[in-house]
Amino acid sequence: MDVSTAIRIRRSVRYFHDQEIPEETLRAVVRDAQSTPSWANSQPWTAYVATGDILARIKQEHLTASRAGMRGGAEFQTVGRQSWSPETRQNMAQWWEDLHDHLGPRDSVEYGDSQAELFNAAAIVYLTIPRNSTLWSVLDLGAFMQTLMLSAVGHGLQTMSAYETVKFPQIVRPHMGIPESETLAIGVALGYADERTINRFVPDRVPLESILTIKK
Repeated sequence: MDVSTAIRIRRSVRYFHDQEIPEETLRAVVRDAQSTPSWANSQPWTAYVATGDILARIKQEHLTASRAGMRGGAEFQTVGRQSWSPETRQNMAQWWEDLHDHLGPRDSVEYGDSQAELFNAAAIVYLTIPRNSTLWSVLDLGAFMQTLMLSAVGHGLQTMSAYETVKFPQIVRPHMGIPESETLAIGVALGYADERTINRFVPDRVPLESILTIKK
């Protein structure tokens, strides 16, 4: 599969099959992501992959906390939508409207359930960087995550990068053995896509002319 095809078919999948992912495939995906460029080859990232019994425990504890209405506490600061720029708020509002139009009332409930169930992922790759990292390292980590997701598509998988995966770091950290010297940044759920309505939603992107400037 060429890169352009992988970019086009990658999408946020919100519910996966129960099918397990071979360990060698997981290793290959992370190995590919290591090719990501970074500031002075600093390679600030670390990947922790949860599968099998460990992931099952994380899922169950996450579901219990979600149903109890526990407040999230991701380690990357989150801000309310009113703090975003008008343009980004408009994009988010349009996405939310389009998603609800696609799902309808019944499947909108499924959307919430899939999050609480951590998308029924076969694996979650938790990504960290050292505490007090510079913004350049955050930029590097984002590039690492994108390379990882494109590699996953090339190996026949689909992905979901989401706040939900790191909503309760107090659940993830002890199961994964993540030291306090590292910030738990994001998790990428991996698996084989289920054929549910929720997985057939593909959000629009703004016109190219609205984000691109070329000067000669």
